[in-house]
Amino acid sequence: MKKELKIDIDLMDKFPSQYPNKSYSNYVANKVGLEGFIAVTGMLLPEIIEIGECIFLKENIPMLNGNLKTRFGNDRKTLERYVNLLCLSDFYLLAADEASINEFLLLQQA
Repeated sequence: MKKELKIDIDLMDKFPSQYPNKSYSNYVANKVGLEGFIAVTGMLLPEIIEIGECIFLKENIPMLNGNLKTRFGNDRKTLERYVNLLCLSDFYLLAADEASINEFLLLQQA
């Protein structure tokens, strides 16, 4: 059975901002700037690059300096996981707000 990917609109009830209109489109149109919207879109649709049999986020390629194959052997899955890692607990260090410390909302992001 195919699982549908969606974000339940009732999640907005947990937003600390208590935005009055229960609509993601309306929220983004009124609370998120154009630069933020484009940046999030770029993050959700990142450039990827294939090196050998591995798939990497292009922006993380500088991490490949050194011989990571020596470090991880031929374990492609572990190498990809290491290079493509995004740690949510560190993600909002500079843009922290009330929602970014809400564990429930962070799990929804994950």
